Amino acid sequence: MKDSLERVQSRSFSAEIRLFAPLQRASALVQKTSEFLDGHPGIVLAFLIAAYLAASIPTAVLRPFWLDELMETWVCAQSSAMAVLHTLQTSPATTDPPLHYLLTHFLLAAFGVHEWVPRLPAFIGFLTALVCLYQFTRRRLGVSVAAIAVILLLSSNALYYASEGRPYGMVMGCSGVMLLAWQSLNMGISPRWNRVWIALALAVAIASHYYGILFGLPVLAGEAVRWHRRRRIDWGMLAAVTIGYSAMLTWIPFLPAAMVWKSHIWFKPGFEDALLMFGDLGSLPLILFFIGAVFLVHSFIPARSERQSNRFTEFPSEEAAAVLTLALLPVIGFFVSKFASKLFLSRYVIASSMAVSILVASMGCLLRLYRRTWLAVIAVLLFCFFVGMKARNLRYEINSDKEFSATLHQFAALPGPIVICAPHDFAQFRYYLPTEAKGKIYWLSDLPAALKYIKVDTDVRMMTAIQKVKDVQVADMRTFLRNHRSFYVYRRKQGYYLMPFLLDSGMQVSYLGTKAGGEFFHIVNPALK
Repeated sequence: MKDSLERVQSRSFSAEIRLFAPLQRASALVQKTSEFLDGHPGIVLAFLIAAYLAASIPTAVLRPFWLDELMETWVCAQSSAMAVLHTLQTSPATTDPPLHYLLTHFLLAAFGVHEWVPRLPAFIGFLTALVCLYQFTRRRLGVSVAAIAVILLLSSNALYYASEGRPYGMVMGCSGVMLLAWQSLNMGISPRWNRVWIALALAVAIASHYYGILFGLPVLAGEAVRWHRRRRIDWGMLAAVTIGYSAMLTWIPFLPAAMVWKSHIWFKPGFEDALLMFGDLGSLPLILFFIGAVFLVHSFIPARSERQSNRFTEFPSEEAAAVLTLALLPVIGFFVSKFASKLFLSRYVIASSMAVSILVASMGCLLRLYRRTWLAVIAVLLFCFFVGMKARNLRYEINSDKEFSATLHQFAALPGPIVICAPHDFAQFRYYLPTEAKGKIYWLSDLPAALKYIKVDTDVRMMTAIQKVKDVQVADMRTFLRNHRSFYVYRRKQGYYLMPFLLDSGMQVSYLGTKAGGEFFHIVNPALK
C-alpha cells in the first residue's frame, strides 16, 4: 500500500512539473525579452525606425497627389523662388507662410516633380518626431514604455502626414525637437546648444504654418511650473523662445492675402469638433488594447516581493505640464481660430498625437514597480498589432492605386468637353490624365453661385489662384455656358454648386449612368441653337 501511494504521488509530481514547464519557459522568455529591450535602447530605436520606413516609404511613392498637395506643388514648381513668393503675396492657392513653399521649390528644382519629392520634408519631420518622442519618454519611463509610445504614434492617424506634401509633418518634427531640447536643457545637457535648437525649431514651425505659434506653449507651460517650483527664471530659455517667435515677422508680407480667405472659409469648427479632433490623434483600437492589457497584467500576474524601480526616475512636474499642454493644443487652437481665420483642423496640431501617445503609454507605470518585465511583452504584442494594421493598409494603397489607374483609363475614353464638379477630381485628372485627354476637362468658377448654394468661396478662390500659375482650364461658368450648347458633367459626390445652378438655369440634364467611378451627365442648353 505504501509503495502504491508513493508511485501515485510521484506521478502527480511529474504531471505538475510537465504542466508548469511551459509557464516557466514563457516566464524565462519574458524576462530575457525585457532585459534585451532595457539593455539595447539603440537597437530598439533602430527597429522602430525600420518599421516606420517600411510603413511610410511605399505610401509616399504610391499614393497619388490629392488637391492640397497639387495646389502647393504647382505653386512651388514655378521657375524661381521670387515667383513663388510673389504668388503667396498676391493670390495664394493655399494659405501658409513661405518657408515650406521655398523648401519644396528647391527640392522640386533638384529632383523633379514626383510624388515623393514634396513629401520629403514631412517624411523627415515625422522621423525626427519619432526619435525625439522615443528619447524623451525613455529618459523618464524606460525603454519599454518609450517603445509603446512610438508604436502608438505609428498606429495613429498622424502617420498619414508623414507622406503628405504639406507642412504638418515638418512642424511635427519641430515640436519634437523643442520638447526633447527643453528636457535636455532641464537635465543640464548642453544648455547653449539646446537653447539654439529650441529657437530654431520654433522659428521653423512658425515660418511654415500659422498655427506653429501654438508649439511654443508646451515649453512655456513647463517653464511656468518649473519657475513656481524653483522660484528661478531661466532667462536664456525665455530668450530662445522669444527669438523663435520673432519668425512671425516673416508673415507680414503674406498675411493680408491669406486673411482674405476667412470671410467664407469652408469649415468653421464648433467646440464639439475640437473635442472630436482627439479621435484623429490616436488609434482607438490599439489604445484600448493597450489599456486592457495593462490592467489585465496588473490585476492577475502575481507581484514580485522585490521592488524594481531603480531603473526609473520620477516624471518631473514641469515635463508633465508640457506634455499635457501639448495634448490640449486642439482645444487651445480652436479658441485661437476664433480670432484668426476661423478655420481649424486637427492636422494643424497633429504633433499633439505625440503627447497622447506619451500619456497612454505612461499607464504602463502601473506595472513598472513589480511587473516591469511584462511591459516588454505588451510592447511586442502592440508591435505585432501595428504590423498587421500597416500590412492591411499597404494592400489598400496598392489596390487604390490600381483602381485609380483604371479610373484614369476609363475617363480618357469619355467624350468631351467634360466639366468636373469637385476641385479635387479636376486637379487629379488634370495632373494624371494623358496629355491628349487633359484638353477636354474644365472646372467652372462662379463666386455668386458658390455663395448662394454652398455658402463657401474657398474652392473658387483656390482654383482661380492656381489658374495664374498653372495652365489649367478654369473657366468662368456663365461664359462657358454661353459658348457651349452641349457638354458633359462628371460628379463623384454631391455638395458642389454646379448641378444646382444648372438645374435652376433651365438646362436639360440627362443622367447617363456611372462611368469612371462617378456619375456622368449630359447637359444641353436649350437657349442656344
